[in-house]
Amino acid sequence: MSAVEQHHQKLQHFFKTDIVKASQAGDFSPCNGCNAKPTLTDLATILQFNMPTSTIPLAIWSLALLFLISFGLAIITKRRVTQIGLADAQQVVV
Repeated sequence: MSAVEQHHQKLQHFFKTDIVKASQAGDFSPCNGCNAKPTLTDLATILQFNMPTSTIPLAIWSLALLFLISFGLAIITKRRVTQIGLADAQQVVV
């Protein structure tokens, strides 16, 4: 969220400075409406949002932890099933 807020602030600054430049050049007058006509080259200068990639290592560690927990539960389950099987195999002499 902080990256989004920072990008939003950069966009606000970018557009404020462009509006001031257009107003000084006589291309924009808010009271009379907007007569500035942006071109594709002007639109290409708009800042793009880049998501920080620091979440990928966190996902890898989460998956590794999930795998280890699953592996541990599988071993515990196998031991318990083996114990139940051995208990059923024993003969009871009365």
